[in-house]
Amino acid sequence: MRKRRIASLVCILSLMMINPAWSNLSKKDILGKFVSAEHYYKSGDLGKAIEDYEAIIASGRVSGNVYFNLANSYIKNKQLGKAMLNYERALRIIPRDGDLKFNYRFAKARIKDNTKVSLNLYQRALKAHVQFYTKEEMFTIMTCILIVMSLMYLIAEFLKWKSSTRKWAFTAFAVIFCVFLFGFIMKINGDSNLAYVIIKDEARFEPRKNSTIHFPLPEGVGLKILKKEDDWFKIKRIDSKSGWVRQKSVERF
Repeated sequence: MRKRRIASLVCILSLMMINPAWSNLSKKDILGKFVSAEHYYKSGDLGKAIEDYEAIIASGRVSGNVYFNLANSYIKNKQLGKAMLNYERALRIIPRDGDLKFNYRFAKARIKDNTKVSLNLYQRALKAHVQFYTKEEMFTIMTCILIVMSLMYLIAEFLKWKSSTRKWAFTAFAVIFCVFLFGFIMKINGDSNLAYVIIKDEARFEPRKNSTIHFPLPEGVGLKILKKEDDWFKIKRIDSKSGWVRQKSVERF
């Protein structure tokens, strides 16, 4: 936990050094919010800890560790939906963090949801690939591959490579590029209109309070928002079943 607190503080300091004018809070205010949030968390005053972490996030720049700390505060405060939402946000920034993945799995296991979707070997491998990298990392890797392919073309021309050698070399890099491009697109589409249930509710067949209940929505369940109508969202579950839920019961990613 001490290493985690240090890492969080380092991230905040780094963000302020990169652009000292990014926030509506001063450096002193941000550091004060972080220190007080840690103090409130350890003393059990979770409401104030959450308030301070949210203030840091609302100031404009955040880190994966701040989201992680906020999610831990929410899970300890028995707000499973908010915890899942912020664990998910943290995973988009630090996807390979061991503590984060452990806490995320712990929180996910507490969701009272019987909806199960089985994935085949290919789907599991693709999901693991997409979740391993951030969008920024994928973009950087694709850029590097294009640069390498350009340099390789020049070298091939200069050294007069055989056509078969060129074909296999360029094919190999093209395949790798396509794998990361596909993963990058999946990651963007996966984040688009993602939301979590923050208040236990029921999905209905129509956007009306007295409409027939379609299926339950336990707190902490992730879903996709398809469209909005007045104070209602049309949502889709992981099993593709759709329905209408009150807007106040979910929060966008």
